[in-house]
Amino acid sequence: MMDEIIPEFWKEAPLERPIVEQNFWLLGKESAAKTGYRGMEWSKPPYNNFTVFRGKFDQWLSKSV
Repeated sequence: MMDEIIPEFWKEAPLERPIVEQNFWLLGKESAAKTGYRGMEWSKPPYNNFTVFRGKFDQWLSKSV
């Protein structure tokens, strides 16, 4: 979604690393079920998600929009 606001933002933004795994948990009172996907294609453009330090990223974003 961020790419729609600032195209190719990952080239300038202070990002830490791409996230290559997504998980979905269903929690019961005494049980849990998990499903997920891990794809190394998410480690290359177009990226899926990133980890960031909010202090650095928020400052960059406020100057970029």
